Amino acid sequence: MEEELKVARQIQLSMLPTSCPVVPGWEIDAAYEAARTVGGDFYDFYDLPGPPARLGMTVADVSGQGVPAALFMGLSRTIIRTTALSGRGPASALLRRERADPERQPVRPLLSAVYAALELDTGRMIYANAGHNRPFWYHAATGEITELDARGVVLGLFEDIPVEEGRFDLAPGTAWPSTPTA
Repeated sequence: MEEELKVARQIQLSMLPTSCPVVPGWEIDAAYEAARTVGGDFYDFYDLPGPPARLGMTVADVSGQGVPAALFMGLSRTIIRTTALSGRGPASALLRRERADPERQPVRPLLSAVYAALELDTGRMIYANAGHNRPFWYHAATGEITELDARGVVLGLFEDIPVEEGRFDLAPGTAWPSTPTA
C-alpha cells in the first residue's frame, strides 16, 4: 500500500508544472505542498491560442484526499486545460469540467477552481471562479488589496450553475492571484 501511494504521488506530481513560465516583462511564481502523500490540489499554466499572446492559469482543489481525489484532479486538469487550449474563455472552461460527467454519481468529488487568462501584451486578466477561495489582487501603486468577486458555485453540486467572468488590468508590481487555500 505504501509503495502504491508513492507511485500515486509521483504520478500526481508529474501532472504539475515542473517550473513556472518565463515570460519577458512578467514574474510568475508558484508553490505546492500536499497535505498528504497524494491529494486533489493542483495548479497549471499553459500558452493559449492567439493572438493576442495569452497565458492560462488554473488553481484548483478537489474535495477529499488520497488516491480518489488525485484521480479526479488529473481528470479535471485535463478537461480544463483541453477546453482552454480550444480557445474557450475561463467560465466556459470551468463549465465544461462541470458538464463532463453526464451521469451524476451518488458520491462525486467536488471541485473548486479559479481559471484566468492573462493577455501578455496588455496585462488584461479575464478570470472565472467556481467556488474557490476568492483571489486577492494587490495594487502596487496604492498598496490596496481587492478581493475578486466573480461568482460561481463549486463544481459537482448542481447541474446548471452560473459562473461569472471578471476582468481587470494588471499594472507593474501587481500581484495576482494570492489565494489562501485549505
